[in-house]
Amino acid sequence: MMSVRPRLPRQAMVWATIEADGAPASAPPGSVTLTSHDGDTAAQWMTALKRAVADCTRFTATSKRGWTYDFTVASVPLKRMGDDVVGYRISNVLDPSGGGNVMSVVRTGTTLATYLLTPSENGKPRPVPESVAIAQEKRIRAAAD
Repeated sequence: MMSVRPRLPRQAMVWATIEADGAPASAPPGSVTLTSHDGDTAAQWMTALKRAVADCTRFTATSKRGWTYDFTVASVPLKRMGDDVVGYRISNVLDPSGGGNVMSVVRTGTTLATYLLTPSENGKPRPVPESVAIAQEKRIRAAAD
């Protein structure tokens, strides 16, 4: 979804950092990315993502600079939001806390809202708060009208 050359192309993309109300200044921000798609491409992304989360429990990421990291992937159940939703946690296997980051992807029509939140203060992974996703869904639907 975030690739420069995604398998299923997007029409537009915007990205921003987000932080919890009242979060300390030292707290790392999360992010939200909105991508718009033609036809049923957003729904195709969701189908492929759900399949990947179910089938992939581990992957290795490498860079041209020479670093290599192993990650685990686990499904994270989310409440029903938008037209479709999928959540998963990615954790670096070297992280002793096993916390990781939760990706919450919410489809509203032909738009995907992808939220990445860092762990909470107690180190537990956290998905996007339902109130945030619902507010964003309302903005997306209003913009489509």
